[in-house]
Amino acid sequence: MFFKKITAVISMGCLEKVELCLHEIKISGMSVIKGKGYGEYANFFTNDWNVDHAQVSVLVRSEKVKEVVDAIMDAAHCGSTGDGLISVMPVDDLYNIRTKSKVQVDEI
Repeated sequence: MFFKKITAVISMGCLEKVELCLHEIKISGMSVIKGKGYGEYANFFTNDWNVDHAQVSVLVRSEKVKEVVDAIMDAAHCGSTGDGLISVMPVDDLYNIRTKSKVQVDEI
């Protein structure tokens, strides 16, 4: 596998800090989805227990995974319940819709 998808579920309060750290380590693109949910931390003061969070997704070359994961953990870590989770998954193929072609490893 040449590409990996890193997905981080983080506190909304850490989103700007995570965005800045990814920019500093020269990550060329990312996606952010703002959502609600609960897991390790739940908001018991609402009837559905949901907490606002952000899901940040980044596609990187395999050799950049550790650098990106470490940067996100440093930026999002507060030491509190609900700081979030990071998952790393293989990407079998990646295609550019504009060019209708398979993305090569040196393009990311």
